[in-house]
Amino acid sequence: MSEFLAILDRAALEIFAGLMNDRREGVRNGLPVANLGTGSGHVTAYLHWLGVDAFGLDADLGEVMQARREYPKLSFDVGRLIPLEISDGALGGLVAWRCFDQLNEVMLELAISEFSRVLSIGGFLLFSFTTGRAEGEAGFLRDNRDPFEQAAQALQLAGFIVDTHMIYRPETGERVRHISIIVRKATGQL
Repeated sequence: MSEFLAILDRAALEIFAGLMNDRREGVRNGLPVANLGTGSGHVTAYLHWLGVDAFGLDADLGEVMQARREYPKLSFDVGRLIPLEISDGALGGLVAWRCFDQLNEVMLELAISEFSRVLSIGGFLLFSFTTGRAEGEAGFLRDNRDPFEQAAQALQLAGFIVDTHMIYRPETGERVRHISIIVRKATGQL
């Protein structure tokens, strides 16, 4: 990963944290943020460092155990990502950081529906994913449509408003594009 991409990744997380910490929003009322597919916990830890009340969730017990060892003061849980074992409207924010890249389009729509269900009205979602994998690999971005437009349309259909996005285009010799979209839940679950 290039240094430029690492800077953009941090910027996306910092923008999200700034939105979550903006007390003028008033809609999150102290609700926590879930980092889905937390893996080793570094994104959850960075969000916490930025002042966000975040916890990590991953389906892999080994990853959760590693995160707990690395960041013992933070909360990491084992659980399914689809469907989420989280109550309706229980979250003020949600980070899905490159953990849904391998879903087909139907599963992506189900995941986005789950995001909408667990987020409170006005809650923010940071959805980050990659495109441009090798031919034949699974993933929801398999046709000629623009990947940002395809993901943004699926999010809008689920009642989200696109606030901002970043697209990192591959450098010479790279195939993978990285896209981060920050959206806000504007309506109840559709």
